[in-house]
Amino acid sequence: MTMTQTKGEVQLEIKTPLAIIRLGTSDEKTAVLTKQRILSLQKAIEAVETAKQLKGCVIIGPSISGFSAGADISAIRDVKDPKVGEALAKEGQMLFERIAQLRLR
Repeated sequence: MTMTQTKGEVQLEIKTPLAIIRLGTSDEKTAVLTKQRILSLQKAIEAVETAKQLKGCVIIGPSISGFSAGADISAIRDVKDPKVGEALAKEGQMLFERIAQLRLR
């Protein structure tokens, strides 16, 4: 199973017993964690959580020369309401906690 990859999103490839999540397309050096990429990462994690017979999940960068540049700084800069900033930070923290707690068979 492979999720179609669109620029700005992650790609999930399942090669049982392994899931591979690539954070971007091969023409990207590093992956910026934009809202779009975070949403696609959430969907990929959901698919991994529900997949049968997986023993591991590897998250890799888009290219051999880079992994992730981190959060989208321009999106952070545009947040004017502290409550919105706090909600976005919590959303990101919850996703990465979900990844950390991922238990495969």
